[in-house]
Amino acid sequence: GTWKVRAMGQGYEGGLAALLGDQGLPHAADLAARILETVTPDPAPVTAPAQHAPEAERVRSTAPLSAADPAPTVPVSPPPVPDEPAPTTVGGPVDYAHPRRRTAPAPGPAAAPEPDGETRPGPPAPVAGDASGWSMDERLYNQVWGMFEDLARTAAAYRSACEFAENRLDRELDQTLSDYRARADGANDAARAAARARHDELVARAREVLDRDLAQLVAESEVVEPALPVAFARWDNPVWQAYRVPAEEPMAVRLGDLHLPERTDLRIPMLVRLPLERGLWVDSGRGHSEAAALLDETELRRLALDCAVAHAARLLAAHPAG
Repeated sequence: GTWKVRAMGQGYEGGLAALLGDQGLPHAADLAARILETVTPDPAPVTAPAQHAPEAERVRSTAPLSAADPAPTVPVSPPPVPDEPAPTTVGGPVDYAHPRRRTAPAPGPAAAPEPDGETRPGPPAPVAGDASGWSMDERLYNQVWGMFEDLARTAAAYRSACEFAENRLDRELDQTLSDYRARADGANDAARAAARARHDELVARAREVLDRDLAQLVAESEVVEPALPVAFARWDNPVWQAYRVPAEEPMAVRLGDLHLPERTDLRIPMLVRLPLERGLWVDSGRGHSEAAALLDETELRRLALDCAVAHAARLLAAHPAG
């Protein structure tokens, strides 16, 4: 047949004592009683309801105290006083500084001016070969070309300033002469004097800048010229005393000097890259030179021949045939 299980939750009819006795424990009844006593919680204490005093006693307790009885002292705190706002000044300065930002320290006293007689630091001293390049010859070549560019730039700026001053003077003089009222009362003389003063001031300032730049170029030329190799050097350079036939072709050759009429002692080497992309043309004409205008044609041809011979000799010395 089929097994059936019933009444699994009924337990023992005799309770815990019957369970312990069925398991074979001695004194099962006493053991069950102690277990039940231990696990059973204590009953909650029952509080008696509060006894209300009779109406007569409540009336007596609320009666006023006599004068002989001391009145109980109850500390009474004063009512809180609201904080009064701080008085604000109308029209006063407003502080825009951030409350948490640190302000920078006040600058110290200005440096005292240098006393007279002390030398102030000027521009750095020029150095030969102070240019980019793979070799010393290339650095010197680039430095010489930089000097030529500086010379052309400062000369163009000076001549442009002088031309501007001349044009401005002519325009102001024309305006002065066109005012007939100024000619009548003699005010044009003062206007012409003021115009010439402005012209002289502009030219003087331009000349000051030109002299400063040319002085720096002269100092650089005095350092660079003795360091030039044979192909770049002048004929009077001591480097020609130790001349040897070059084993390699030089990168450039010197054909002469470049100078300005404003500063005749400044000489910038005129270097031309090798090999020559075009032939050299030596002109024996008068040209635009004032010195050439005073010479006859025979002397001009002789000077042109000397120039051609000097160029040929330099080309052969710098780049020998074969």
